[in-house]
Amino acid sequence: MELTAECYLGREYPKLHPIQGDDRQNLWDALCDSGWNVLYDSGVHHSLFFPTYLNDSFDSFIGMDCPPHNWNEGLDPELTKDLHLNMAFHNVYSHCHFAITDIIYVRDFYTEFKIEINKDLPYGHK
Repeated sequence: MELTAECYLGREYPKLHPIQGDDRQNLWDALCDSGWNVLYDSGVHHSLFFPTYLNDSFDSFIGMDCPPHNWNEGLDPELTKDLHLNMAFHNVYSHCHFAITDIIYVRDFYTEFKIEINKDLPYGHK
């Protein structure tokens, strides 16, 4: 079974963001536009393949049960040690170039989930 979860930040520049200005919406549009920001084409996404023969927990399967329980690469390790940042945060911050302040003030987003179940059947069976 394959599960793909995609999360997209809202299209409107966050109204709660302390920095407002005429150019802010244009900058936000560029960050959220897959033509300019190719890594954002599928939003912040993660695909998982669930092998049916494993009895691991979900946290173990996605690698969150081992130290440091945190995707804080590029941030101060001491200040972020208790945040338990996930892969989606890492993708938006490190690869899609959203600023931490941009992420903090986002209150509008949407998600899309896709589930595919493929079973290998013996030859000749449908």
